Amino acid sequence: ICGLVALYQLYKIWAVRAERKQAVFSLEREKAINDTYGILAIALILLMTMGLTYFMSTTLAARGELLAKHNTEIQQLLRTQSRQDDRP
Repeated sequence: ICGLVALYQLYKIWAVRAERKQAVFSLEREKAINDTYGILAIALILLMTMGLTYFMSTTLAARGELLAKHNTEIQQLLRTQSRQDDRP
C-alpha cells in the first residue's frame, strides 16, 4: 500500500511541477507551491509509517521470539518444581 501511495505522490508532484511551469498568474504558482508542500507532508508521513512498520517487524518480532523462548524455559522450571513438590 505504501508503494502505491508513493507512486501516486510521484505522479502528483510531476503534474504539479508541470502546472507550475505553465502558470501565468502568481495565484496559480502559489497554488502549485502549496500543493507541493502537501505532497511533501504526505511523503514524510509515508516515510514515518514505513519506518514504524520496519521497526515493529524486526525489533518487536525478535523480542517476541525471545519472550517465547523464556516462557518455554519458565514452564519447564515450573514443571520440574511441581514434580519435586509431589515427591514425599
